[in-house]
Amino acid sequence: MTTVYLMFGPQGSGKSTQGENLAEELKLPYFDAGANLRTLAKSQTDEGRALEKLMEEGKLVPNKVLKTLFYSFIKNNDCEKGLVADGFPRNEVQIELLDELAHDHRWQIVGIFINIDDETAKQRLSKRTIIVNGQAQTRDDDKPEIVSKRLATFRRETLPVVNWLRTNWKLLEIDGQPSVDEVSQSVMKAVKELKDGR
Repeated sequence: MTTVYLMFGPQGSGKSTQGENLAEELKLPYFDAGANLRTLAKSQTDEGRALEKLMEEGKLVPNKVLKTLFYSFIKNNDCEKGLVADGFPRNEVQIELLDELAHDHRWQIVGIFINIDDETAKQRLSKRTIIVNGQAQTRDDDKPEIVSKRLATFRRETLPVVNWLRTNWKLLEIDGQPSVDEVSQSVMKAVKELKDGR
């Protein structure tokens, strides 16, 4: 059966880095919802501009946008052996889509929840920068007031998805407080033990 690994964690947990590492280790395609959405938001289209505004306000994007991006990804990549997805599903409505896909493609779903506390999230994001025109800048959605909104949205919208996975599929819970390398080792150890049936 094809295994789909879904990465979860509050902003600043490093779930994208861990998702990339896991995909590389398992040689699976990697779907990064955030990166796809940021690319779309920077496009000079009405949809892109509306999306950019939502993201700047720390709000979740419309379900249909994420659905389209995810469908396009699985259509254009070889996901027969599985995939690693970061940022999907983000809310309970998207669980229905995941359930349909799992049934249609005979997927086994494994959630990986990298947990950190809010204070750590804020500290990490305050130090994260991007390069714009040769200058280091804080990303708009990493500004303190937006981070607080994003964390609240995560607790309200996405934590119920994590709890649903815990009950209905498999959920691996990882402490995200240690270093990136230590968290990577914990993720791979948990995945290997799951594969070995331990």
